[in-house]
Amino acid sequence: MRDLVPKEGAVDPEHGYAMRYEVLTKNERHVESIVRGLKKSKALYLATDPDREGEAIAWHLKEILQSRGELDGKAV
Repeated sequence: MRDLVPKEGAVDPEHGYAMRYEVLTKNERHVESIVRGLKKSKALYLATDPDREGEAIAWHLKEILQSRGELDGKAV
């Protein structure tokens, strides 16, 4: 879904080593498709594979959507 920003600035030691991510270009269209579907929905169900990769995909997607304000007032 996303990756750390390249080189400098990926990790911010001044703010508890916060990590800065960016959505991968190849995945942006998938995120936009989900955003369009969310506009008509009351809830988002994250149903990924039950392994650590699936968990990571669900976590990153939720973080992306929250940062864009797309989950406001929606059950997740």
